[in-house]
Amino acid sequence: MSRQSEFTKYRNLFPYIGSYCAGHFGEDPDIFGDSIVEVIQDVVLTRSMESKTGAIQELQTLLSFDDITLTKATWALIAFDPTANIEDYRPGWGFYPSLRTFWTDVLHALETDPRRINGT
Repeated sequence: MSRQSEFTKYRNLFPYIGSYCAGHFGEDPDIFGDSIVEVIQDVVLTRSMESKTGAIQELQTLLSFDDITLTKATWALIAFDPTANIEDYRPGWGFYPSLRTFWTDVLHALETDPRRINGT
């Protein structure tokens, strides 16, 4: 499968997660926070209830993939590497030990958003 068709496949399969690339996880994610954890929290604060619910369902599917497929899907969905240690360039930014850990934290942040839980 070509890169372009893989990109399209994952974008079509995960439209809510893919929309994060347009801002939070795009080329300049530091606009949305001083650390990668703050970027994730900003996603939670700025997304609609429908978007959060859709993203939760998509993340559950994404996390069911094996590591190779998870890596391919991640590169198609977001435009940065949450596992890269860029402390020299951005002190305090942080990084994740694996893509699975990153996506699990995004899922957890969306699932535990008090506004989603309380329906507000």
